[in-house]
Amino acid sequence: MKRSLNDINILIYSDWDIVLVGLRRLLQELGCKTVIKCDDFSRVASLLSDKSKGIDMMVVDFNCGIWGALQKINAIRRMPHRKPLKIVAFVDRREQEPLYLTAGVNWVVAKQSDEQGLEMVINTILRENEHCESVPIHPNPQTAFMWDEFFSERESQVLNLLALGLSQREIGRKLNVSNTAVSTYKKRALGKVGMKSLGELLFWGWK
Repeated sequence: MKRSLNDINILIYSDWDIVLVGLRRLLQELGCKTVIKCDDFSRVASLLSDKSKGIDMMVVDFNCGIWGALQKINAIRRMPHRKPLKIVAFVDRREQEPLYLTAGVNWVVAKQSDEQGLEMVINTILRENEHCESVPIHPNPQTAFMWDEFFSERESQVLNLLALGLSQREIGRKLNVSNTAVSTYKKRALGKVGMKSLGELLFWGWK
């Protein structure tokens, strides 16, 4: 039997109280009966494991930068919880979506979206199956999204060769481009996902 918004218990997390109040009101207007708000990340684990709360879905809005957000998502996925958990995350920039998905988020919603955007995502999750199934902490990037569709062809080539351990000089020779060009492609790719080092990208993209 298809589940309705009235059947699910939602935990919303943000460190901005005004966001919590707004999200809770919006979700309740959409028909969600049980909406629990939390602005203290240290309480999330106890709320998820609390049988009486029965959390089915978590809606998160992080304001700690992309690296901090990914660390928190990873932590949530490692927390014990009574029910399989679906996570919906708000993102500042569209190019951050693949990183959130790889970290373990099921759905992403642009912060610029209207209430119909969030309603569509929640209803889609409910239609997927009666009992939500959580995704792996680090799903295979080939099944989550294709790097070749996210970066340019040359950026993908450079990143994959760097991941294999080649130096920038070796990559330049292999691709018949200058060392400066290799460095430029690398910087462009990192800039697209808001990361400062190849190590961060490798950890989240090729884990």
